[in-house]
Amino acid sequence: PGGGGAPVTHSTDSLSVPQTWPFDLDEGGVANNPQADVWFEAVTAWEMYLVPRNGARMWLGDGSNRGYAGCSTGGPYTTTRIPTGSLPVGSYVCVRTNEGRYSQFRVNGWGAGYPKTLTLGYTTWE
Repeated sequence: PGGGGAPVTHSTDSLSVPQTWPFDLDEGGVANNPQADVWFEAVTAWEMYLVPRNGARMWLGDGSNRGYAGCSTGGPYTTTRIPTGSLPVGSYVCVRTNEGRYSQFRVNGWGAGYPKTLTLGYTTWE
């Protein structure tokens, strides 16, 4: 009861995202549907991006772990795609999901060879 307190987690999980697939940070999962927030776009074997979709917006900032406090007060959030070369393992990205929640994911790996698989861990707050 009362205001303030810790942020409430809506969803948290690890995902393995094959290139060309979108993923949903509200409910979790890899699926090509209107709920997906970010698309792992592969233009070529060497040119790849993470692209906000369906009204979601992203903010890379300095790539640090900002948590709810940093993601909910930071920005600017944009619909600009982020080159995967700007996202080394350990980078954090804040997302404003297409359902209006704040989320943060950490790049845990890009996989070896081709096609690539992005592994990430995320938390989305109410």
